Amino acid sequence: MLGLARRALLRLGASSLPPQQARALRLLLRPASTSSKKAHSFTVSYLVGSCGLSPESALAAAKAVQFAAPSRPDSVLEVFRNRGLSPTQVSSVVRRYPRMLISRPDNLSAKLEFLCSRGISGRDLVRLVVAVPGVLTRSLGCHLMPTFEYLSGLLQSEAKAVRSIKRSPRILYHDPKVLLVPSIGILRDCGVPEAKIRWSVLSLPGAFSLRSNVRFEDAVSRVKAMGFDPLRTNFLLALQVVRGMNESTWRRKVDAFGNWGWSEEDVVLAFKRNPGCMTMSESKIAAVMDVFVNEMGLDPLYMARRPTMMMLSLQKRIVPRCWVFRVLLSKGLIRTTRSLNGFLGVLRSCSWRRL
Repeated sequence: MLGLARRALLRLGASSLPPQQARALRLLLRPASTSSKKAHSFTVSYLVGSCGLSPESALAAAKAVQFAAPSRPDSVLEVFRNRGLSPTQVSSVVRRYPRMLISRPDNLSAKLEFLCSRGISGRDLVRLVVAVPGVLTRSLGCHLMPTFEYLSGLLQSEAKAVRSIKRSPRILYHDPKVLLVPSIGILRDCGVPEAKIRWSVLSLPGAFSLRSNVRFEDAVSRVKAMGFDPLRTNFLLALQVVRGMNESTWRRKVDAFGNWGWSEEDVVLAFKRNPGCMTMSESKIAAVMDVFVNEMGLDPLYMARRPTMMMLSLQKRIVPRCWVFRVLLSKGLIRTTRSLNGFLGVLRSCSWRRL
């Protein structure tokens, strides 16, 4: 049946298309050659046997890459193993970037050696390759080197550039002229000091390497509209949260707080006091509010003014300390639940990124 359909399409194409397009149609519909079938079969078998892919993943990967001999992919796998990648990690890299298997091993080694020479080695190098294997598809001379040099110049230190890359390897993958440079220009235009811009690239590089639905300029406008001061660090923390969240996710979290009587103004108040409170899942919001409101008897709005309390570990800190607090309260050793904030060990300087 497939052969009859192919012949019919060829006859129609040859009679109705210009010669050049008719030839292209014949090539497109031509039955796969025996050598092509063998290469496809070998590739799938190799991806399963040597790379640890499932048959389904191997079939999908074979659409992107094919080879008829194991010499090149064997050499690529050896490069990865020599750098400390486990079989599971190699499988993850190959599944996401199957064409990596036909890379020139010497080029691949040169890129890895460059990263090592700049201070990204051992476990850090493995984490980078597994997190963003696409970094190794970038040109060494035309992209990796100049991007690293740009980050080093911006942060005034190679060591700081390495720290930024370790926090968000995608900042090394993307062309700085496409995402980073324009974003920095927007921050300068809205009055963020140079020192804080450098701090944000060092400490919050993920905010500059997201291709999210929320454009950087839109996110800056939203954060300013909420009343954040560009001169303060919280402006940049809030920007990172907004950049990483689409409007529907934001609305779901606002609704989750709304279930406990918070208005949108209360949500913004909590967000301004600790931007990280909006990174909690809806289930975490419901669980901590249940403990503080239903079990501890706190006013829900008390939490809006102390959002860091909600961000503590539910099982490791909130539940056990609240249990001890209730015992002390029942014995008259503590007079009011309003001292719970201090009892939980919440500090004003507590960073949401470490909770």
